[in-house]
Amino acid sequence: TCRQPLGSIRNRALEKLAACLNLPCKYSDASCIECLSGKDREAHEASCPHRPYGCPMSASCSFTGSKEELLEHLRTGHSVRRRSPVTKAVLQSSANFLEGGVAGGVLFTADSGDEMLFIWSQTIHVLQACIVTFGVPHSHSYSLAIRARGREITWNAPVRDAREPG
Repeated sequence: TCRQPLGSIRNRALEKLAACLNLPCKYSDASCIECLSGKDREAHEASCPHRPYGCPMSASCSFTGSKEELLEHLRTGHSVRRRSPVTKAVLQSSANFLEGGVAGGVLFTADSGDEMLFIWSQTIHVLQACIVTFGVPHSHSYSLAIRARGREITWNAPVRDAREPG
């Protein structure tokens, strides 16, 4: 009978109409002023400079907020300190990074002026490290070398966006 539920039926005419409308970015509450339609809006929202940051220090940390709020969270919630100036010698010194425990981070400003965060965690057999940026990630890369007991391992990686999941 006609009183039975129809289930999930797409209204393509309404979808096409909605795709033509200029709607504000979903991050408008975070000061984004862009109004776009359809695929343009989706592409913009994926890389909107106003989208919130999650905490890159730990998967179990549920913090999200603006860049300024994240920097304060890193300082107070994870005891991350800013190093100024950060030289290659500072980044090479394992005593600066591993003396405080098994995980940590250091905020620094690269030569390009971009703010970056060096993050590491250490277990008995594994050292994980990466550098994230609050600027344009694809304009930077880094090399990390670990030396111990006459052996060395080196890897190169691009600096990733602090908003990307770990």
